[in-house]
Amino acid sequence: MIEKASLLSKVKKGAPSLVRKFSRLVSIIEARSPSIVAFSGGVDSSLLAYVASTVDGKTVCMTASSETYTPAELQKAKEFAKEHGLRHIIVKTRELDDPKFRSNPKDRCYHCKREMLAVLNERAKELRCNAILIGETASDASDYRPGHRAVVEAGAAMPLAEADLTKDDVRELSMLFGLDTWDLPANACLASRFAYGEKITPDRLRAIAKAEQLLKDAGYKIVRVRAHGRTARVELGRDEEVDLASLRRIAKKIRALGFAYITLDLEGYRSGSMNETLGKKR
Repeated sequence: MIEKASLLSKVKKGAPSLVRKFSRLVSIIEARSPSIVAFSGGVDSSLLAYVASTVDGKTVCMTASSETYTPAELQKAKEFAKEHGLRHIIVKTRELDDPKFRSNPKDRCYHCKREMLAVLNERAKELRCNAILIGETASDASDYRPGHRAVVEAGAAMPLAEADLTKDDVRELSMLFGLDTWDLPANACLASRFAYGEKITPDRLRAIAKAEQLLKDAGYKIVRVRAHGRTARVELGRDEEVDLASLRRIAKKIRALGFAYITLDLEGYRSGSMNETLGKKR
């Protein structure tokens, strides 16, 4: 297949270990054809969707749409799919209908991913697909990921992890293939912005999305607004140039969204910082 040969020629510019891992990834994808890729538009799922669609023309890429994701993220997924000719379907998920998810327990991600995979499994039956592919990597085993349990229960496959591809490997492959997602910052759904035990509602999700957009519009690239009751804790990328005068003006606008206090986290952005008090994995 010309497309697969083209990918392999690009990968050969990398280290021999990366070539071996990529060859393994291709074999895993081909063995599960035809498949559905759970495609969020992030770094990992974008690479998986691109490779799977290139080596197997039967691949279907599905993006879950709900209140926990911003319209901007959905638009990015659409644009990536269009640019690379992916067969792309958007499906609606209803995790907010689940009281367990809304109550925001420590295993919130399990309930969210279980809902998404239930929807994808139904579509897989309709489309006669053999497998659902998830973009977990070998690096994810070191993080607290309760959603992993839902992946295992649903029988979904994790080709990137199976091929022992790490986060760094995924970024390198994405760069070799010329994907503009290669340097995207890590992202997670808006529900991850709330302290565990705080109820998640559509209004609060919208407030967080608007608060983060205010900061992005001011030029900040890596942004998280974490909700602790009526306090908004702002995390900015550690390399961001902070303008305190600008932040004070933005703070007034964030306060108007329903927050009483707006604080700047002096440690800066950390992936999954709400998990720092848990002290456990998966």
